[in-house]
Amino acid sequence: MSEAAAPAQTAVTVEGVPAPAAPLTGKPMVHAAPSYSSTGGSLASMAGSLVVVLALIFAFAWLMRRVQGLRPARGDALRIEGGLQLGAKERLVIVQAGEARLLLGVTAGGISLLHRLGDAAAEPQAPEADTAALPSFQQAFGEQLHKLLGRK
Repeated sequence: MSEAAAPAQTAVTVEGVPAPAAPLTGKPMVHAAPSYSSTGGSLASMAGSLVVVLALIFAFAWLMRRVQGLRPARGDALRIEGGLQLGAKERLVIVQAGEARLLLGVTAGGISLLHRLGDAAAEPQAPEADTAALPSFQQAFGEQLHKLLGRK
């Protein structure tokens, strides 16, 4: 008797349209309007979190730079003395490894020992070319320019 006597509950929403009923309970679903008063607080919270994350990243980078400086010095165990680029990914490199000097071929596929050059102190220094006999770039360029202009 109570079920038949009780009127069906209907919630009226905007424009007089009744709210849909929940599937299990049969009660009308009423949705609350979004609250925009907390938007400023959530933006401030998000910005604060972003600042904290960025500060942690910078602190970690600074710490890593400091830790690298604390590594024990190994001296000059390996040192690259010079090199020559042969192609896009190929080079010749002279490496000082302790007392030995090595000529290495470096490619994209690996590193190969090409020749042992011996001690750095035992190697005679290459005589420097007589720079007085060679014309300067300016002189050589001027001569070539005169030749080209004279032919036309």
